[in-house]
Amino acid sequence: MRKLLILFFALAFLGCSNNDDLPCFKCDDGGSGSYGYCLLYNSHCSYMSVSDCNRNSGMPFGSSYECESYSSVFRSSSSSSVTYSSSAFISSSSSSITYTLACASVPTTGIAGMAITAPVVTCNGTTVSSDDLYWTGAPNWNNPDTGTYSGISVQAGYGNCSGKSAICGGTLAIQTVINYGTPVTYQGETYKTVVIGGQTWFQRNLNYAVAGSKCGNGSSLSDANTTTCDTYGRLYDWETAMKLPGCNSTFCSSQIDAKHHQGICPDGWHIPSNADWDKLMRYVDGTSGTESPYHSPTAGRYLKATSGWNNGGNGVDTYGFSALPGGYGYSGGYFDDAGNGGDWWSASEYHSIYAYSRDMTYGNENAYDNYYGKSALFSVRCLQD
Repeated sequence: MRKLLILFFALAFLGCSNNDDLPCFKCDDGGSGSYGYCLLYNSHCSYMSVSDCNRNSGMPFGSSYECESYSSVFRSSSSSSVTYSSSAFISSSSSSITYTLACASVPTTGIAGMAITAPVVTCNGTTVSSDDLYWTGAPNWNNPDTGTYSGISVQAGYGNCSGKSAICGGTLAIQTVINYGTPVTYQGETYKTVVIGGQTWFQRNLNYAVAGSKCGNGSSLSDANTTTCDTYGRLYDWETAMKLPGCNSTFCSSQIDAKHHQGICPDGWHIPSNADWDKLMRYVDGTSGTESPYHSPTAGRYLKATSGWNNGGNGVDTYGFSALPGGYGYSGGYFDDAGNGGDWWSASEYHSIYAYSRDMTYGNENAYDNYYGKSALFSVRCLQD
C-alpha cells in the first residue's frame, strides 16, 4: 500500500498526462499487480495500467526492450526547467531489478507416448506459464518419443524474463513398456508374445503357409514364400483366416464361435473379434466407451513399430505390438501398399460379402475400424483365449 501511495503522488507531481516530461519505465509492477508505470511510446512516455501493459506485451505503447533501454532516460518539457530523479518513483522499477530464468532438473524416466510433467521454470522465483516457454532438445512433453534427452534448454517468450534462457539439469530416458509372454511355436515358426492390458498377442503377423495364403511379390501375389512374407507375414482372405470355406460370399455367423473363433491360429489362440480389437485400442489410447467397432485417433502411434513405415510414419511401439505395414492383396493377384499401410482381419462379419478389419497407415496415428470384401487378403494377428 505504501508503494502504491508513493507512486500515486509521484505520478501526480510529475503530471502523467504530459507525455514529454516523464521518465520511461519498463512494464513491471514488482509483483503486486495494482499499479502502473509510464511507458515509452514513439520516443515519448505514456501512462497505462500494469495489467494492460502485460496484456499487450508492452505494445503498442512500446516494447519492454525499449522501455527497459530508456528506463534511465529523463525527459523535461520545454516549458519546465525541473530535472526529475528516478528516486521519485518506487524502488521496484525495472532499472533496479535483474531478472533470471531458472529451470529445475528434468525427470529421469518416462514412458513413450505417455505425458510427462515438464520441469518447473521460474523467473526470479515465480513460476513461468508453460504457454510462454520454448524448449530446445526436449521431447514432446504430452506425447514423447523413445530416446535419451540431455542438455535440454528453455527460453521465455513473454514477461520479465522474455528472451532469457536456462539449461535444465539431468538426463531424461523415454522407454517402452513391453511385457513379454511365453513364446509360441506353430507350423515351424516361433512367435514372441506380448501382454497388453490383460490381452496376450502374437508380437508379429502370422506367417502360416496354409492353402489359400499368399505372399507379396512386387506388385503381384505368390504362393511361394518371398522376402515380403519374411518381413510382414502372409496374407489371407477372410474365409481362409477363419477356416470357413465358402464364407467369402455368404453370411456365416452361425459358424462363428461367439467367444473365441480359432480360425487358422494355434490351439488356445483365436482371430480377434471387434470387441477384442476395441479393448486393445482403448487400452493403449487411454479412453473408455462402448462404441463398437471403435476408431481410435491415436492408437496407431502406440502400436506401430519404430521402423519400417514409409515417410516418417513410424510409431513409438510403447507395448511391443510392433505393427508393420504389410500391404494388402486381392483375389485377382494384385498386391500393393507394403510399407504404407497394414490391415488386419476381425472375426466379426459386416455383411454376407464383407467383414471388419483394423487398419493403420503411415500418414497419421489412427487405428481405423473398417470393412472390406471378404476376398481381400489381409494380415492376421492371433490373440490368446
